[in-house]
Amino acid sequence: MPESAARPARRPRRFDFTARALIAIVVLAVVMISFANSLRVWYIQSGDLATADAAIAARSERVTELQDELARWDDSAYVKAQARARLGWVMPGEVGYRVVNEHGQVLSGSNEIEGVGNPQGNQLEAQWWDRLASSMKNADTPMGVNR
Repeated sequence: MPESAARPARRPRRFDFTARALIAIVVLAVVMISFANSLRVWYIQSGDLATADAAIAARSERVTELQDELARWDDSAYVKAQARARLGWVMPGEVGYRVVNEHGQVLSGSNEIEGVGNPQGNQLEAQWWDRLASSMKNADTPMGVNR
């Protein structure tokens, strides 16, 4: 009997998952998920790093500006110019003039130094306690009655 007749005919092989192939696919999936998570964290941290670098650059620029301003105060001519502009001072022998309106208010110049005084800004803005007192007073008065 010939050998070819003794062997059963081979069927074409289907794609069978072996245990090794299944394990390899699972390991590959775990590695991909880990890599994707690490890539996401890297992307987020690179954005945070760019934001921090921008903030550092802005603050460094501000420090440089402030150092330049501080250095200007070492110049006596700058100090004199600021005294004239901000405080209205004049040199000995000079006569200072102020332009005023009909109510006696100064129209040009200023008596106040910038950045000194009310830390919240506008001096004309009512303080919170003044607003509270006026609202309580208004609440006490019936509508249409003037006191």
